[in-house]
Amino acid sequence: MAACPTITTERLILRPFREEDLGAFTATLTAEPVRRSLHLPNDFGRIEAWLQMAMWLGQWALRGTGHWALEERRSGSFVGRAGLHRPERPDWPGVEVGWTLHPEHWGKGYATEAGRAAINHAFEAQPHLAALYSVILPENARSQAVARRLGFTFQEERAFAFFPDLPHGIWRLERATWEQRQSTRTRDTNDTNDTNEGGDPACWLHQLCPGCDAVLEGPTCWRCGWRSSGGQPPTTTT
Repeated sequence: MAACPTITTERLILRPFREEDLGAFTATLTAEPVRRSLHLPNDFGRIEAWLQMAMWLGQWALRGTGHWALEERRSGSFVGRAGLHRPERPDWPGVEVGWTLHPEHWGKGYATEAGRAAINHAFEAQPHLAALYSVILPENARSQAVARRLGFTFQEERAFAFFPDLPHGIWRLERATWEQRQSTRTRDTNDTNDTNEGGDPACWLHQLCPGCDAVLEGPTCWRCGWRSSGGQPPTTTT
């Protein structure tokens, strides 16, 4: 049995769901762009949102995986949910990393920030995990872009028993890729401390690599090896 941990990132608090989240969580799931992207029925509402909150808390307790409620540190506003998912489905690929945010918070890089925290927690808390997955409908270009930035690569399309009419894309992140990313981050931190190259590490957060579109965490891209020649981040952001 494992309780849902609380994790703090640069701009977010990832925490267990609370009873008082129900109104904001219902509003998130019933916002038309979210309802459409998740293919939720028109009668989905407060009861179903409460059941999801209970399900996530239960999965944390039973399996050590689940989604967090996302709270904006600056304002305390409810942002959405994100985290890890291991349902009782025989055709599910493995532990999934997923995210669902209220449309008001799209385009801020919050899904990438929360996804990165979920990945780190999963690999650190479960040393046996060889890979993580993200299950994304082919029409969901926004989530596919987030998955790429987090280091996932497309593996295959597959129809699931619970949703047979529309195949989902299966995206995979190997532990070795994550470890390489962690190593690059450590090396860049050491280089910055020794030479001051790259300036404030925070200036790299949410910047995209010009070579492969991965999210940078320092002057060296963890995925393709691109390195800033002038010690300054590019201008493209998540």
